This record gives sequence, structure tokens and C-alpha cells, in this order.
Amino acid sequence: MSEMRKYKYRQAKRHLAFLRVWERVVKKEEGRNNNATQNRINEVNSSNTPDRVIIYKGELEYISRCILDYPNLETGGNLFGFYTTFRIPVIQYVLGPGENSVRSTTHFIQDNVFFNTNADMLINDHALHHIGTWHSHHKLAIDQPSGGDVNSMFDGMRADGLENFLLVIGNNYQRETSANAYRFCLQSKRYQHCHWVILDGDSPIRNQFDKKHRSIVHIPRTNVAMMQQVKSVPLCGEAEKKVSYSKGYWLNDDSNKIELKNIADYLKNKYKNVSFFLQEEDQTLKATISDNDNYSIVFPLEFPKVPPIIHQNNKLISNSGWDKTGLISQMFINYFNKKIVRNERFEIEHIALQNILSEKDFKFLDFDTDKPYFTAKLQTSNGKVYTIKIDLTYFPGSVPDVFIVKPKSLLTFSGHSLLKANHDMHTLDGKDGFVRISYCRAQDWRENVSLYKIVNSIRAWLEMYEKHLKTGKAIDFYQRAGSS
Repeated sequence: MSEMRKYKYRQAKRHLAFLRVWERVVKKEEGRNNNATQNRINEVNSSNTPDRVIIYKGELEYISRCILDYPNLETGGNLFGFYTTFRIPVIQYVLGPGENSVRSTTHFIQDNVFFNTNADMLINDHALHHIGTWHSHHKLAIDQPSGGDVNSMFDGMRADGLENFLLVIGNNYQRETSANAYRFCLQSKRYQHCHWVILDGDSPIRNQFDKKHRSIVHIPRTNVAMMQQVKSVPLCGEAEKKVSYSKGYWLNDDSNKIELKNIADYLKNKYKNVSFFLQEEDQTLKATISDNDNYSIVFPLEFPKVPPIIHQNNKLISNSGWDKTGLISQMFINYFNKKIVRNERFEIEHIALQNILSEKDFKFLDFDTDKPYFTAKLQTSNGKVYTIKIDLTYFPGSVPDVFIVKPKSLLTFSGHSLLKANHDMHTLDGKDGFVRISYCRAQDWRENVSLYKIVNSIRAWLEMYEKHLKTGKAIDFYQRAGSS
């Protein structure tokens, strides 16, 4: 085998080995300890490692078009090029995603066969090295590697014996994209943010390679790139410093950027259009949501010591009930669930209940507390009115407790109290002197069970209770008779 063929063979094996390691470790991303990794990752001093990456404008536009093809999922690919004598990476060709790539809202895995085929051709035709990888964070304003990205990069580099490797993170901001480059160094176990040196026009490799191998390359469906303004720095000289957040702001801590990514993932899974951006006046982060309702969420300078400021359809939401314990992302999710998600569910429930109850006969109360509840007046067929209370503290996550609060004292046909659990009468142990109805087993509960259905179940219980008072036959008798 000639020396050139041996060289190409070794390169192809290294490319495929790195890709296989990347696929294996990226699948573990959700379960890795991001905080431990982030604590040991610091940016490399720019005096030791060049802080620039050279790329053609056409290759940045190619990344933009690929990202716009998948606005709601991560996508990605690979970077091919070489290093200058001053150790500056030059990206000559950006490889897009293969047809059999795996995409989700949180990770991207390249198509092995597609990668290997293109890598072989790029080595054979142009002797290019596989110098990096790229992927998008879809509609997130997280332009930095996640903890999972960092673990994947170093595991892959270690397995393949690579001292340096590039990672480009792309973002989608309402039909505009960005791209940020990071250079990883295996020896120091660190990475650094790099500045772009952008060359005008298209890469000469792009035109030649795509024309010759049109059957194997990826052509984005999006024809026109839409990029945010990307700053290009001179090849030599001092580069402009990256804009930072206000002093003391929570996002100055790199580990909190992982928390922000978790927050953004949560919001994106619930709503169609979610965007993040910095407010120029005070450099605080703001999120906007456009769905059935419009929301704005501002993370103030004092966050997370104080809660986020949330507006729903331009109306300020009460800021009570902020719990400052635990991970920031979980603090936010719990708070948002309590303030917004629960309210959205109750609005739907309210509309449905109007079909069976008069507006004046039911209420949702204590929404801004940790103990929201629902009350309603139910009239049986013989004209008697009962008032029920449904505890919504954990609804719809678990079976809500239902109490008869008026009349407070309910007795059986034989005169015994119903405050004790009674299988035949379908009651549980009471609370605060109120009878508690048993209407659904915990194992049968589903979150899509509506208050509408619960109210109808309690109305049916009351009808059977009225029959019991006349005949002495247990509620279980009437229920079994009704279901037979």
C-alpha cells in the first residue's frame, strides 16, 4: 500500500472511530452530571492557543440553511479543513446531516454511512482533515456547549487521540441563525470561544465537491440563508471582546447557562414559538412565547433571588409563591407550572363546566397560593343542594380530594357518620369534619381526567346517596346495578 493510501486509510478510520464514540456518549447526555463537568471547564488563555477560526462566508450560510430546515429539532454535521502553520483552523467544507441522522429537541447524531462516504471522498479528492463537528440548539439562545457537548467532545477526542477539535454551535432566533465556534484542547481539558475570520465568497472545495458528488452530498431544502450579523475579525491583531452580561447577573456563571437550556427546553416542549434575547437597556434576558396566549418572561438582575417577571397577554402575573430552593431550572418550572400552566388548564375546565353548571354556582379560588381549590353547588333530582369542594393542590398530577362541605354532617340510613372510610358507601376518611368521597382509584387516575367528569361523578354519588337514605341500600349496590 502506498504512503498516501496508508495516510488516507488511517484518516478514514479515525473519522469513523470519533463518530462512533460521539454517538455512544451523546445518548448519555441527559444522565450525565453537567455541573461537575462545567466546574472543571474554563476558557483557554488566548495567549496559548489561537482564538480564531477561518471560514468562507458560503460555509456559514450553508450551516444557516441546514438549521432553518429544522427549526424545532437539533441538526448538525461535520467540519473538514486543515490547520495553518500558526495552528489556526481553516474550515474548507461543512458537511450537513445525512438522511438517516437522528434528531430530537435535545441532541443530534450523524448518519454513520453518510459521514464515512463523504469523509472518504473529501480525503481522496482534497486531502482534508476532519477537524470538527457542528450542531444546532434549535430555538434556544444558548450559544455555548452544554455539559453533554463537553463530555461528548472530550470522550471522542480521547478515544481517537485528537489533541484539538472544533465545535460550532448554531442557534435559531425566529428565522435568523447564528454560529459560534469553540476549540477544545484535550491536554488542558478546556475549551475556548473563537472569533471568526470570514473569507468572502464560497469555498472552492464546495463548488468542486458538490458538483462531482451530487448523489451523496446533502443539499438543504432552504435556499437562502438568514443569518444574524456575524462579526469577522482580522487574522492578526486584537479581537473585539465578547459582550458579557451585567456584573453579578446569574448567566455570568457558565453552569447557569445549562440551567437556562433546561428552562428553554421545557418551554419549547410546551409552546410553538419561543424566543430568547437580551434587553439592551439592562442586559437582562427576556423570553417571549407566541401561542394561543402571548407571554413575556423577564429574568431580572436579581434573579434567581427574586422570581421572573411574567406577563400574560400584557397583564402582569402575581409574583407570589417563588421557592428559592433547588436547581434554578426546577425552581422556574415549578413556578411557571403554578402560575401559567395550571391557569391555562383551569381556563379550559371553566369553559367545560359551564355546560353543566350555572356560572354563579361554581368558583375557582386561591389561585395565587399553594392551595387552590374549586367549589360548586350541586342540586339532586329531588331538589336538595349540596356544596362540594375539590382540592386542586396537586391536580392534575394526582387524584384530587373531593369533600362535601354543605351540609357538613352526612349520616347513613342507620344514623352513622360518613367521616370514616366506608367501602360500601364509597367514602374515605374525612378531613376537618368534612366527608371525603371515593370516586377514583389512584392507579386508575390519568392527568386528562377533567373536572367536568369529576363533578358528574360526584353528582351521581349524591343521587345514589339520596336513594340510600330512602332504602338503606349502600351506594355500592346502586353503582353495581347501574354498571350491570
